[in-house]
Amino acid sequence: MGIFTKISAIIPVYNVEKWVKDCLESVANQTKQFYEIILVNDGSTDQSAGICRNFAREYKNITYLEQHNKGLGAARNKALDNMKPCDYFLFLDSDDYLALDTVEKLQKELSNEELDGIYYNGNSFMDSEYVNSNDNVIADYMRFPELTTKSMSGEAFFYDAYPGGWDASVCFTLYKYSLIDRKKIRFHEGVLHEDHRFSIMFICEAEKVKYFPEAFYNRRYRNNSIMTNKLTDKNIIDFCSEQIAIIEYLRDRKYQYDNSARGLPRYLKDMAIHALCEAKRAVVTEDAIEKMNTWIKQFLSELLLLFDDLYTDNYFTNGYFSSDFALLDRIKKSELFELNEIRTFLKGYLVKVREFYKNEFKMLNSDEIYFYGIGKHSEGVLRIFEKVNEHNLVIKGFIQTKKDREAFLELPVISLDEFEEIGGKVFISSMKYRDEMRKAILELGIKIDVIDFYDSIKNDVFSCYGSIEWLL
Repeated sequence: MGIFTKISAIIPVYNVEKWVKDCLESVANQTKQFYEIILVNDGSTDQSAGICRNFAREYKNITYLEQHNKGLGAARNKALDNMKPCDYFLFLDSDDYLALDTVEKLQKELSNEELDGIYYNGNSFMDSEYVNSNDNVIADYMRFPELTTKSMSGEAFFYDAYPGGWDASVCFTLYKYSLIDRKKIRFHEGVLHEDHRFSIMFICEAEKVKYFPEAFYNRRYRNNSIMTNKLTDKNIIDFCSEQIAIIEYLRDRKYQYDNSARGLPRYLKDMAIHALCEAKRAVVTEDAIEKMNTWIKQFLSELLLLFDDLYTDNYFTNGYFSSDFALLDRIKKSELFELNEIRTFLKGYLVKVREFYKNEFKMLNSDEIYFYGIGKHSEGVLRIFEKVNEHNLVIKGFIQTKKDREAFLELPVISLDEFEEIGGKVFISSMKYRDEMRKAILELGIKIDVIDFYDSIKNDVFSCYGSIEWLL
């Protein structure tokens, strides 16, 4: 393969007349051409279809398809079922765009070894008219800088990457066509969160993937998109149904669990608590509450049954999972069909989390505090810090062992060498890389005050910090 590798792009299109031209120009003007660009008009009612047809007439490698409005999953499936056989392909949403050297750099990477997939990064930006009325988090799609670039199986990559180096979106992965075609991996149609099952099936089937630390993808945050609309009961129901489908897939595949604290079991457990927390934020009618809670309970029941099958010992005594599974089991066994009762139950469970953070932050009696680490974990801890900080402490910025950016979450990023000159207290905000961070600090050979509350914490309390911070 290599420079002659055939790479295609799949782009579903629905009512994006303001942005689709940017998207199509980014794929049509690549420094190395896509083999095929498949556009699927999903029943647009604006001028999107005309814009797509014009591009298809101008560029021979663009294929235009259309269908009645069936949703994102159906549009992607139509492309998968009708595209020309190729070597690899990627997904792109029609209001986003790619870096112009995406194909060239991916082809060059594939000249070194044949892979089932490549995971890459993305940047996010706000559309000029975007109003963040729902307090959406503008996500950073940069994976951990420390994530290995060695090739490995899909499951091994997931074990290594989750949670901070993993994103369920299919838009940050290059897929081997023959694998997806042979295994018949497709999207569920007519649902939201359709990426989750597709992504998990791929990592389970892929024998050789790798991480390529380039930000090819540019995601636009805009009004009235799937990413920014308010949560409803459909979000929660579809989310639960997709997680149940993942459990069924793992059960059919006779998935074997190595009893570590990472990987797919932890992911599913985190998704269960995430569903409960998102239900708290959802805009739900009274008529929809019982149906939504029924789906949540079914998800919890299927999850706990899966763990009965996977574990050789009692998962309620497993140090990493014990508190979370005790919570999920009690909710499943209860008759708590009213959302407000579930919320109250969850809040009681989280009291110890809030108090623990308060006590730990009280120890930071310095005005200049730096978080060591960037990523989703650091972002979650920072949000909790902002909510429970009662001591007028100030976060001055973030530290990276090897600095690769100037800012994170609008705060400055400095290297460890720069911190040596500035001084202050260091708060280790990464669970996964804490040992490497402590070693790097020791190698500086100077005295630095370090707060590492993972020395005294039971990990199960914080394993789903990204969701529980909504409840604090």
